[in-house]
Amino acid sequence: MDFYDNLIGRSGISSLFLPSSNSSQFRKIKVKISTLDQYCFNHRKPNFIKIDVEGAEKQVIEGGFEIFKNTNPIVVMEIWKNNNKNHLEAVKILQTFGYKIHLINEDGELEQKTVNFNQDIKGETDNFVFLKYSK
Repeated sequence: MDFYDNLIGRSGISSLFLPSSNSSQFRKIKVKISTLDQYCFNHRKPNFIKIDVEGAEKQVIEGGFEIFKNTNPIVVMEIWKNNNKNHLEAVKILQTFGYKIHLINEDGELEQKTVNFNQDIKGETDNFVFLKYSK
């Protein structure tokens, strides 16, 4: 897949989300990719996953369908305040697997909550914890 390293800003993006208007500020790099499910076929299954992939969260969740459905790792995912359609779709998929959204409160403790991402995100982005409880 093509990955674009941002020559001006602080992060890169995949070819899925390259903005055509300012593409000259990015340097293209070819990267080898795999899905989480493919990776876990030959490796130990994770019990904790941090997802911070600059707008490709839905693709990560879809590529780890079996892991998220059957293994139930703790997930911490960065979500943008604006332009977050892909993030919200990833959240919905996790919720269909039984994951619940948690905020990290001022005391550093997890707090399960119904989240309004436009109100509960501090700054441009924030991290949320997704836990799946055993029945």
